[in-house]
Amino acid sequence: MITQYFFPSFLSSIHPVTSAGEVKIECSIESGKKAIQLLLRSFELPAKSSIAIPAFVCESVAEAVVEENFIPVLLDLKNDFSFWTEYDKEKMKAASCKVVILAHLYGFIHPDSEAIVDFCKKNSIFLIQDAAQSYGIDKQKISAGNGIVYSFGPGKSTTAANGAMIEKCNMEFYKKNITQIQNHFVKKELVNAKSKLFLKSRIYGNKLSLKDKISAKVVLKFSVNATSTQIFSMTNYQRSIAATSIQLLSSILPVRKANYALLQKGVKTNTKFSIPYESVDGLCFKCIVFVKTEAQEFKNYLYLNNVPYFTLFNESDVEKSSKQLKYFLQNAAHFFEFSCEASIPEEEIKRVATLLAAF
Repeated sequence: MITQYFFPSFLSSIHPVTSAGEVKIECSIESGKKAIQLLLRSFELPAKSSIAIPAFVCESVAEAVVEENFIPVLLDLKNDFSFWTEYDKEKMKAASCKVVILAHLYGFIHPDSEAIVDFCKKNSIFLIQDAAQSYGIDKQKISAGNGIVYSFGPGKSTTAANGAMIEKCNMEFYKKNITQIQNHFVKKELVNAKSKLFLKSRIYGNKLSLKDKISAKVVLKFSVNATSTQIFSMTNYQRSIAATSIQLLSSILPVRKANYALLQKGVKTNTKFSIPYESVDGLCFKCIVFVKTEAQEFKNYLYLNNVPYFTLFNESDVEKSSKQLKYFLQNAAHFFEFSCEASIPEEEIKRVATLLAAF
């Protein structure tokens, strides 16, 4: 029984189907988390500097800040039942924030982006555009600042074979501070093996064999410590798979939109739900649902009906959160993600849509 969202990939093979040279990924990093760390290092800030980040975002963002010996300043959700962060200017000023990490979630651009960019410019604050989930959104609208981070890991618009990239990267700093994985044979082979197993497990309907599962345990055992201060590039294999996924985005968008429309119809039929944010520019690889009440009951319902889902919130977030994060504590647990990925059969999308309408 599926009890956890498995982040399906739209790729149908673990082998690249296009030439890596057709899409240039010059500034490649081993993960989105490490990409943020590399950018933070490039700013050459004093230890314990304050970095403004959303409370409602992938936990790796806060981990990147802490591991670089900086202090994360958590920002609350907006008071509008959306998943967007309120970039509180007074709070950021009071904390003397040196960097703002502007997160663009679920394939959408943050609606306050222009105001946040303007605030950073006027106050000489570094700005990182975290578009980890959103490769394919209009780059012109997120071009300001000191770096744009994209990820190819699970749950992203370009779920491929892990890894990440930075645009607007200081290439001189990158070349001096990145470890080229092609020069580390054992590390490269481990990463390639792990990437292929990861991707195979994300192809819809594909199950890992006993040999695959044993291989995964071996790879995990001998992988380099993730907390290492050393930051690696992606392998050539990872770049090839990422290039393949980037080139396929435009061709799969119609299928994603059709799947999104089916789920959206099911959600809007039910008065217990709402769609927290919509835009014609959305990438439609997920349908985000706000459950007005009965969030735990809804989780039980999904479990009983074998419906994969994901939420950025977990119970440990309550312990880590300040009482000042009023709207995060009230609403974060009510946002649910449902995949609209092109690899999912239409019959399964319709089944989920029917179950959403019936809750």
